[in-house]
Amino acid sequence: GFNGLISVEYTFEGEAAHSAGAPWRGRSALDAVELMNIGWNYKREHLRTLGVQHVFDSRSLAFRDDILARTGGHGVDVVLNALAGDFIGASLSLLRPGGRFLEMGKRDIWSTDAVAQRHPGVHYLPFDLGEAAQRDADLAPKLFTRLLSRLADGQLAPLPIAAFAMSEPHIAFETMVQARHMG
Repeated sequence: GFNGLISVEYTFEGEAAHSAGAPWRGRSALDAVELMNIGWNYKREHLRTLGVQHVFDSRSLAFRDDILARTGGHGVDVVLNALAGDFIGASLSLLRPGGRFLEMGKRDIWSTDAVAQRHPGVHYLPFDLGEAAQRDADLAPKLFTRLLSRLADGQLAPLPIAAFAMSEPHIAFETMVQARHMG
């Protein structure tokens, strides 16, 4: 999230941003994110402790109506997305005219033409940090330096750590497969 936002030079100051199913990708941009979706209740509670006031359930399409109600029907300026299927269309429908949809997911990537037909005036930006780093060999070292700097000066905090016994790697993998991990 943080590295992707820097590399596409996004700024959110004064904009309403929504992170759709991408809390840990967007975690480093939490100062900009006003609304966030996440499926597990304990993760929603954790995000609230980090200062995200409006956290919605990403396991139901009801988040769309909840966010529209929260924003007085105005929607948001930016969506950081990692959801798939019908959730993409629901998230796209939240964007205000001229809004930006940063697609960080890997499934169900829409074409810019499909987005333009269904959501005119929305900027759809599929983004893959790995591909960007392959195109620009200087990108990863620059981003890593920025990340370390923000960690050192306290702008960012390290992600939570969960330790698993070496004798039980299956528990660690089950945790990740079921999206119960944070980070």
